[in-house]
Amino acid sequence: MLIWKKGRFDDETAEFKRITQEFVGDNATDIREGMKYLRKVYTSSRPMALENTLWKKIQNTGSYKVKSMKDVFGNLKKDGVVRDTDRIVKQYTDGSADCPIVLLAPGNVPYEYQLIAGNTRLSIARALKIKPKIILVKTDW
Repeated sequence: MLIWKKGRFDDETAEFKRITQEFVGDNATDIREGMKYLRKVYTSSRPMALENTLWKKIQNTGSYKVKSMKDVFGNLKKDGVVRDTDRIVKQYTDGSADCPIVLLAPGNVPYEYQLIAGNTRLSIARALKIKPKIILVKTDW
């Protein structure tokens, strides 16, 4: 049985910064305040099961449409970002994986659900027919 665990905020700093800039722009002070805000919200968030109704709404991921590991590797190749897939797959065989992180920005309809981190984890879970847990970071953005 796979155990989903909440990873450390600092392990995904670059991704949190990317999503912060999407919402607040490039001003250094705004980014710093946005990151502080996201850290606070992330800290209070807990793992939750990812239902299909939510999964299909998440932006920045093609994981919902994945049917096989071939799809996973095709998406990674198309993405162009090098991932340590051995490390990620090992999480599944070792019995625990970090929860993917999804931002909820209710003011950003219809794109209120944005993937912050964990596209490969979601894709592998989908290919293996495993129901993932996520960390839903509920903002007022």
